[in-house]
Amino acid sequence: MRIAWLVLVGCTLVSWTGSEEGHPSRWLTLAVLALTAVKVVVIIGSYMEISRAPRWLQALCGTWVTLVFATVAGIYWTGSL
Repeated sequence: MRIAWLVLVGCTLVSWTGSEEGHPSRWLTLAVLALTAVKVVVIIGSYMEISRAPRWLQALCGTWVTLVFATVAGIYWTGSL
């Protein structure tokens, strides 16, 4: 659990230090979204204990995270947000 917590804190700090006043670049925003996806995977795997669940449930959760990240990143990249 400590490793998961350290990964979550590290992702948050990287996201926080990358933000500046004004408008960040698209690449920085996508990097923060990717870090958010990593945080979701760590939370699902560690705290919700999906890492011990059956393979089909692990695959379903992984697919869900991938689809949500791809959808949000795609909407952001095309400028619809």
